[in-house]
Amino acid sequence: GLASAAARPPAEPVLDMWKRAQAVCFDVDSTVVTEEGIDVLADHCGAGEAVAEWTRRAMGGSVPFHEALSARLELFKPSLDDIAACNEKHPLVLTPGVQELIDTLHSRDVHVYLVSGGFRQMINPLADILGISRERIFANNLLF
Repeated sequence: GLASAAARPPAEPVLDMWKRAQAVCFDVDSTVVTEEGIDVLADHCGAGEAVAEWTRRAMGGSVPFHEALSARLELFKPSLDDIAACNEKHPLVLTPGVQELIDTLHSRDVHVYLVSGGFRQMINPLADILGISRERIFANNLLF
């Protein structure tokens, strides 16, 4: 099962790939952080459950990403102030071990990128914490 797979050390070809990598791209939501950023923001704005349902549908592939994103944003229409308050009151939680992994990659001069269907305004603080240049973030930019 999944637990036993997590307990096994990586295969040698996988370790070699990590050792030779010159650049690594990480998804953000539910990978670099433990939750989905849009769900945290929606919960902060009072529309958590309705937005989480759309997120589940989008993740399951039953709805195209752009349709699910638009539908979720229509449910709560966050402002820049909402995002700033959410980042302050409910900062996204780094997945255990990700800071150390990224620090190790940086110590080997590996370029690290954050790639997300989430929002740059929520990812910028994470990039700062992780020492990743904001120019290496590829994410949606909310326009106000």
